[in-house]
Amino acid sequence: MVSKKIGYARVSTKKQTLTMQRQALKAAGCNRVYSDNGVSGKVFPRKGLTQALDALEAGDTLVVYKQDRLGRLVLELARLLHYFLSRKIVFLSLTQSMDITTPSGRLMYYFCAVLAEHESDQTGERTRDGMEVKKTKGSRFGRKPLLSAANAMAAREMLAAGGVTVADTARLFDVSPRTLKRAIKALESEAA
Repeated sequence: MVSKKIGYARVSTKKQTLTMQRQALKAAGCNRVYSDNGVSGKVFPRKGLTQALDALEAGDTLVVYKQDRLGRLVLELARLLHYFLSRKIVFLSLTQSMDITTPSGRLMYYFCAVLAEHESDQTGERTRDGMEVKKTKGSRFGRKPLLSAANAMAAREMLAAGGVTVADTARLFDVSPRTLKRAIKALESEAA
């Protein structure tokens, strides 16, 4: 039986692209490449990774561009290492040299796992710190309101004057009646 090379690629956000990883995996001789797009390395299980693992048999090779594409949690990466070893699956990272069948290779695997989790934690911390700084400067986070404060005020005045329904007013501002009611309620709670 001929062993297979199965590739796995992952990016954390929908804005990122899998193109470079896929090209590298195909160039490395992968028969198939499974992927997860816009999924954090801290999420387990993942559909693409599960499909890649299910496609592997003893003697096959799982190929990734970099080990952190597998994940960013030491515990989960340790479980994957055990899975590889117990099923006689070869693991290959194109950018990091490690032979998981040797003690030194396993040490390298664990070292890279610790670095991947640490990097993820640092990124989260920097993001939270940056958001706190922006909040203190008055930045607002989340989706942009569908109805501006000025339009909500105008809609409230129209409704108070009478003669129009909430549904008609919502249609005029191109929002749902529910959105209109929420916007007016938000105005009133700010004024209180």
